[in-house]
Amino acid sequence: SMTETCCPQYTIRCDAVNFRASRSQKRVIQACKNFLRTSVPGTPPRIKTHGHTCNGQLQNSVRNTQEAGKENPPKTALAMSKSSKKRDFRRLRKLKKIAAEKGVNWETLTAADFNYKDSFRSLSDRLDDIRSSERFSARLVKISQKSDSEFQRTFATSHEMYRNYQVAVHNDEPEDCTAKKYHSFLCNPPFIEEDELGGYHYQYYIDGVLVAVGVLDILPRCISSAYLFYNPDYSS
Repeated sequence: SMTETCCPQYTIRCDAVNFRASRSQKRVIQACKNFLRTSVPGTPPRIKTHGHTCNGQLQNSVRNTQEAGKENPPKTALAMSKSSKKRDFRRLRKLKKIAAEKGVNWETLTAADFNYKDSFRSLSDRLDDIRSSERFSARLVKISQKSDSEFQRTFATSHEMYRNYQVAVHNDEPEDCTAKKYHSFLCNPPFIEEDELGGYHYQYYIDGVLVAVGVLDILPRCISSAYLFYNPDYSS
């Protein structure tokens, strides 16, 4: 059932244009920037995490997914004035400025009146430092059965990383992660190839080493993220 599986199959719709990174996601982005800037090439990162095993995060995963669609009521300026958080202090200062411009009582304003659009960097802006690093690269590779395709040239490397990921994160047995099963699971999209639509592997490289693969379905009106696996050496 959905409460017992290590990977609950909840569909989460993400508005990519208006996506806003969470605090934990920002920390991961910053850790990646620091690693690319300061680490010795070829050395896996030592990023402090809370640990990541699929079974260990099951309850949090289910809870977070179930609550993903819930919205918190907007915090009032008066509530912000009683908060000790620096973020609320900055927002309160902005709300008082807005209240002065509008000639209204600042205590009646809420967080909804704050112009967040100009105050938050987009995800694309946050990732610019990573994309511009000479140590980082990414390739969008279309799933193809042609022997001379980029997908086939990198198949063995991605399969090896997939096997290591499944064993380390999902506790699978190595013999259950054969190339045949990998191909059937993530390399055989049920689409008729048409123009640029279809199945893709988004490959991420650091220092020329494949460290992660995102499995994508590019559809007429959206992009579906089907799966992601990574090199376990880069998880701690």
